Amino acid sequence: MRFLSDDLLFWGKTVGVTGSGPYDEMAIERIVTLEGAIVGDYDIWQTNQLIVVGREAFDEDYLMESIEFGLEQGFACRYLAQEDFWDYWLGGEETTYYAGDPRIASHEGMSFIASIGFKWPSIEFVEGHGGTGSLADRLNPAHQLKSRFGYSVKAGVPAKERRQREI
Repeated sequence: MRFLSDDLLFWGKTVGVTGSGPYDEMAIERIVTLEGAIVGDYDIWQTNQLIVVGREAFDEDYLMESIEFGLEQGFACRYLAQEDFWDYWLGGEETTYYAGDPRIASHEGMSFIASIGFKWPSIEFVEGHGGTGSLADRLNPAHQLKSRFGYSVKAGVPAKERRQREI
């Protein structure tokens, strides 16, 4: 469990807070302020800025501005539901969302962000990229490691053995 004195997560960063539910907006603002962050609003933006979103009474204009400003400046804000912010603050690991994530659809604030054009990261499988074993070979037989050097990851071969250079 984290305590306020442990590695301040938000020190010197800008964190936007909008909406309430399940927690009061001001409670989240107090936490980020105690952690050394600047509570952002329409006039303060930071690359990769975190914006904590409640389930109700969130500022739609602020959220739209965050997306528009990011598009103009070439960056995207990070959005986090209040309940996931709490877990992040206590545990230090940030929740990640993805396109089609059911947590987005069930959260009014997060689904609003999706409805106004924010593109959540995709976790869809892209044919021909990544993977291991014969499936990768079938999907992308022309991968550079395979075509140029004959390298292929074989099922059941330990990583240490694969990394040994053959002479």
